[in-house]
Amino acid sequence: MRLYSTIFLIVCAIMPASGCQSVRGYPDRVNDSDELITAVKATYPIADVIAHYANKTTDEEKRSYRNEIVTAYILAIDTNYSEFSKGMFAQRGYLTVGGETLKSLFGAAGALTSAGQTSQILSGLSAAYDAADGSVESNIYYSQTQLTVISTMTAERSKVRVRILKGCQASSTDYPLAAALTDLEDYYRAGSVPGALSAIATTAGQKQVEAETAFETLISPRPDFVDLIVLMEVAR
Repeated sequence: MRLYSTIFLIVCAIMPASGCQSVRGYPDRVNDSDELITAVKATYPIADVIAHYANKTTDEEKRSYRNEIVTAYILAIDTNYSEFSKGMFAQRGYLTVGGETLKSLFGAAGALTSAGQTSQILSGLSAAYDAADGSVESNIYYSQTQLTVISTMTAERSKVRVRILKGCQASSTDYPLAAALTDLEDYYRAGSVPGALSAIATTAGQKQVEAETAFETLISPRPDFVDLIVLMEVAR
């Protein structure tokens, strides 16, 4: 009975502490995210948007309506992305802050209880948490790589956004609604984990090519370097 009472007290202690700490990374929103996104979808359903755009007759009308749609869709995408990145941060904070507290409580309880089954079980729970925590930390969402992924998503989104804003300055002939919708889809994908990983891989590949090119440029006018490299490879 003492075992169950001790574990119950530990769980009660950890829940409020971990819950509060996991949401401090972002301030409260001014408006409700779900309501905003729902309003954009209801006001600008894609079928109606395409039909209304096709009914516009002048370039000025098409440009104005295209830019109105782009602005509304960017707002919805940004709101969705904000909630997505907030969720990634909250999950990380909950497991790290709450988990560390839980591990400390298990270890302290094991040390304070009398020798026997309860102490052994609590110490075992602390060790089990260490093993589980190591497994979770290897996941991309909860490792330090998460910061790189988020910063890459932000950078890639900015690149696409600049392209969209430049397009909005062009005529409806040079930048029709279809092109804007395609760029908006790219904008959405840039804020995804697969999109970020793809960008990271591309950047790494480009840097490798640049490094190899620089090395080849360095040794090309120096045949003695080439001879030295050959001798080093043979020595291996």
